[in-house]
Amino acid sequence: GDTASLWYGANGTTRYAGYPATAFSKPSGATGSGGAIVRDGAVDAPCSSRDEQPRPRSAIAWDSQGNMLVVAIAGKQFGSSWGGVSVHQFAGLLKQLGAVTAIRLDSGTSTTLWVRKTIGGPLVRLDRRSDDYEREVVDAVAFRAI
Repeated sequence: GDTASLWYGANGTTRYAGYPATAFSKPSGATGSGGAIVRDGAVDAPCSSRDEQPRPRSAIAWDSQGNMLVVAIAGKQFGSSWGGVSVHQFAGLLKQLGAVTAIRLDSGTSTTLWVRKTIGGPLVRLDRRSDDYEREVVDAVAFRAI
């Protein structure tokens, strides 16, 4: 519904072992992405063997009225053999939620969803218990009410 403004910013330098500093010293995108998985209301997911593995997933999607959905699927808990979905399963779920367009964000252990349930309230982790392991990541998508 409401009009939103988008701001993108990056600061600092990230360096990965085995890569020269210049390879990752300047951001080249806002976040890791696998591209669109729902287009014009149809599933348009890739079919690689990695995409068919059940993993944590995250996406931003839009319904036919332009409402945005931010969706995360939690993965395996430590010591568990269940959790996550394939890219096709995720795209199907997004369609069930009303998505006509959806782009996937980074997946795997970097998938985490934190929200503030009230303005100024504490951050609450939704994808699993807040005291569970959380991998350090170099980028994120954040929304702020103004």
